[in-house]
Amino acid sequence: MTFATAVKLAKEDPWMLSCLEREQDDANLIVVPGAITRPSAALIETIQEVAAIRRHSALRPVKSKGRLPLTGYPDRPTIQLPRTVFEPKVSSESVDRALLLMDTLIKACTERGLSATVKDARLLISHDGSSVDVRISERIVTIVGSPKGFSQMDVLLNKHVTYRPTGELTIGVARLGNELKVKDKNGLPLERQLNNVLKRIYRGITETRVWFEHLHKLAAESAARAEIKKSEDAARKAAIEAAQRDAEELRQKRMDLAAEAMAWQQSQTILAYAAHLVQTATRDGRALSTDLQAWVDSISKIAKALDPTTRRLGQYSS
Repeated sequence: MTFATAVKLAKEDPWMLSCLEREQDDANLIVVPGAITRPSAALIETIQEVAAIRRHSALRPVKSKGRLPLTGYPDRPTIQLPRTVFEPKVSSESVDRALLLMDTLIKACTERGLSATVKDARLLISHDGSSVDVRISERIVTIVGSPKGFSQMDVLLNKHVTYRPTGELTIGVARLGNELKVKDKNGLPLERQLNNVLKRIYRGITETRVWFEHLHKLAAESAARAEIKKSEDAARKAAIEAAQRDAEELRQKRMDLAAEAMAWQQSQTILAYAAHLVQTATRDGRALSTDLQAWVDSISKIAKALDPTTRRLGQYSS
């Protein structure tokens, strides 16, 4: 399943459908107050940082990230806050409005059972383990002036370029590398679109959940396949080892049988040889000498000791 398929499946999610239906009800319209009275927990430190900066100086601009030091853009008119707090990407002129919008949105999310936390300057809205990154930014107009009157180094540093904030804000809901945006429009400011932002938050959370559920399912299926393969490999290895043991046992039996048969053959050969000697020695009616008889008796004992017949039959006696 691709992420596009997950997006399609998310559209049929009962939780998201019920949330979207709730936002369609005029009784649940989000109203932005005139000012922040009791800030939400996620924005308290951001508001404190902005107030501290204002007490000491005007809001400081933040430098944009240029590709190379000598070709970096000049300072853009967006505020700079520590990464431990939520950082709206807006100018000092728009920061109060941006914070008011985000505070109202966070409170609406909290009332609807969502949670809001800040991590690495990002605002995360979460539900049931899935979250989206909610951002607010301002459209900045780039004004490229004439390079005349600037040195070559100043031109390389883009000092002939200026940036003008427009006051037009955008709230983005980022999930899995994509962003759902709600912008200020002519006659329709963000203050009247926060319910639409919430719809995108529901959508982003649901799509994220469906996608990760799919990934977890794939991981579980992969683990199950790996376990089955492990069991099959173990069974195959056990079968091979059993076959090897059987083959070794058969080989040993053949060797033992061959050795036993050879011992029997040797005993019979010795007895036949002893009989041949006795027959030859007494052919003409002569008596067997005492020494030869003693020798024949000794080799007969050797033959009897070599003969495995009695030992083998003894293993199967009842």
